[in-house]
Amino acid sequence: MNAAREQAKALASKTTPGEQLMVAWIVKVQEGDFIGGISAMNDMLEMYPKDKHLLYLAGNWLMESEGSEQARRMMEKALAIDKNFPAALNDLAYVDARDRALTRLWRRWIAMSRCFLRSRIRRTLTENCCVWRGILRDRCNTIVPR
Repeated sequence: MNAAREQAKALASKTTPGEQLMVAWIVKVQEGDFIGGISAMNDMLEMYPKDKHLLYLAGNWLMESEGSEQARRMMEKALAIDKNFPAALNDLAYVDARDRALTRLWRRWIAMSRCFLRSRIRRTLTENCCVWRGILRDRCNTIVPR
């Protein structure tokens, strides 16, 4: 792990400012500098306030660090950007379960189920349309060769 961390620190100067903050966040936390790591995380969140994936990562890390309320805020910000973001819905359900917020947990589970069903239905419809397009194209080419 130390070799990877040292390599990340060495290569950080060749990356974008946002990537440098990500490296600083992870490296500092791994080295025990939580204040520096949290500072880098906050700077990155300020730089990319509408990045649902970043908000999710921050919330996930805060969740692991027993920061349920901060994790909840990050996940809710991610869901404000995309109300059907499965990763944030899932982790928020875990936060609710840990906090014994069963009513919220149930609502999150229903929202996740709806999100999953919508994406599965959409994928099935897309797959079926592609199949039918292929069949129709093959039949048209048979009747009227190009």
